[in-house]
Amino acid sequence: MRRSRRAALAACMFLAMAAPPGVSWAQTVDELYASGVKARQAQHFDEAADLLKRALALKPDNADALVQLGFVELGRNDPPAARDAFSRALSLAPTYMDASFGLAEVEFRSGNLDAALPLAEKVAGAERGNADAAALV
Repeated sequence: MRRSRRAALAACMFLAMAAPPGVSWAQTVDELYASGVKARQAQHFDEAADLLKRALALKPDNADALVQLGFVELGRNDPPAARDAFSRALSLAPTYMDASFGLAEVEFRSGNLDAALPLAEKVAGAERGNADAAALV
């Protein structure tokens, strides 16, 4: 029993030392999400995508992380990946207005105005102060 505890401790120490600088293997979903949002806001889209995907690996049904990933993919100019992220978020939370707005933005950028308009109108109607949705309409 003592030998197996030492082996487990040694394995943990090895993994901690093998982690790249600035990376903790013990980051929580909330920490990964917060770091991903911060990276997205700083327009570090590749870093943000990595962090948000790691959060989603730990909690695949995190609609907030999916929405943030959708906006990251828009920033990386990958509309199909953004559409997938927003659609997955909406399948988990059908009334999530940020996901609807993100999907409207994807459709608008893709030239699908017939699909973009109802989504943008839905968000603008639900969130009267949402200037971005109103501008898209």
